[in-house]
Amino acid sequence: MRNFRSALLVLTFLLVAHSGILSAQVFGEEACVITLEGQNRNRTVAGAINVECGPFSISPEIHSAPFGNWGVSSNYSSRVQDTDQFRGWKHEDGPLTKRQWNSCTTAKIKFKAPNCEYYSPPDCTTQSSAAVVTHGRMSYRTAVTECLDPLFFIFTGPPATPGCSQATGPVSQTNNYMTLYELDWPDKDDLVETLYFPATSVDFTGCGYDGCPEQTSDWVKMSSSTSSTAKVEAELRIKASAQVQGYCDWYW
Repeated sequence: MRNFRSALLVLTFLLVAHSGILSAQVFGEEACVITLEGQNRNRTVAGAINVECGPFSISPEIHSAPFGNWGVSSNYSSRVQDTDQFRGWKHEDGPLTKRQWNSCTTAKIKFKAPNCEYYSPPDCTTQSSAAVVTHGRMSYRTAVTECLDPLFFIFTGPPATPGCSQATGPVSQTNNYMTLYELDWPDKDDLVETLYFPATSVDFTGCGYDGCPEQTSDWVKMSSSTSSTAKVEAELRIKASAQVQGYCDWYW
């Protein structure tokens, strides 16, 4: 008798839930997360750039002219990092991928070109670095699905979620820019200039529930800059991917 009453109570609860009298409970979310990276290559530095010339504001050990590492604030991320966002050619300290630029090109005679100690070979009159590096990364969510209590689908079965299967089509960035800083922790960073680039776009193809294969755009050349004395150039592209995050655990 007790087992019959228990089964009857469970059946009654399920019927009430299915009729909509009970409110649905949300216990999580599932979304397709689009990740975009701004990448640059073929960097060249020339002209008058005098942001690391001394005299030393703190000590020679902290700010040693003329070399400095450059960071980037961009439409992909405003975070300026002491890594290789705008990789130079001269290794001074830290990991081998951290390469710096002569950042005092005209203010002091000993740092002027031609000089193979302060300008990259073979011509030793300009500075250049070709490697592909990432200067910023951003993500946003699409196809967001609320995960509801599976008891509400006991008779009909849970609805299918799109995941990333609908993330086909173009992904674009129309306002590409890189603002360059010579990094001077613990005091303030020095602005070099801002570079502007044309729009970039990729088309997602082959997307499934779990995500979309990584895609990269064509490289675009710089269209303008904010300085008339610094001659800094680079090429830019966008790299995009998609991956489902979260999980509506309806299928027990």
